[in-house]
Amino acid sequence: MEPTRSVRATCKGVQELLAHRCVKRGRTRPSERNSLSGMLLRPARRIEYELRNDIYRHLLRLPISFYDTHASGDITSRFINDLEAVRLLVGIGLISLVGTGLMFAAAMTGMFLINWQLALSSLVPLSIVSIITAVSGPAMHARSMAVQDRLGDISSRAQ
Repeated sequence: MEPTRSVRATCKGVQELLAHRCVKRGRTRPSERNSLSGMLLRPARRIEYELRNDIYRHLLRLPISFYDTHASGDITSRFINDLEAVRLLVGIGLISLVGTGLMFAAAMTGMFLINWQLALSSLVPLSIVSIITAVSGPAMHARSMAVQDRLGDISSRAQ
């Protein structure tokens, strides 16, 4: 049974749409590499690469007795997780900081131009959230370290 003319036209339309999207995406890729996020992510990857090599060279220089007292899974887990955290902080963290800072400055400027009393009152909840974050930060860090210790134990058992 041969497809009807409308089915063929629909298939052709879908093919054209997909081709158009592929071409359009191919054109936008180079501009993404030159965008602010691209400019901030490249150095983050470079820092991660150099840090990974530095840590690896350091691990090679350690005496054999170090590996007798530390589980290889724990070393591997810390190596991977810490590098990932540094890459996220330097890359995505920096992008978020810049983007959020610019957005906050623009929003506050607009709010103060419209109604300065309301803009000032909006800073009260922001201050409360900042204080809560600062107070809960050490507890989150302690929990993160505990999770990393457990991941090291799991990695050691797996090896």
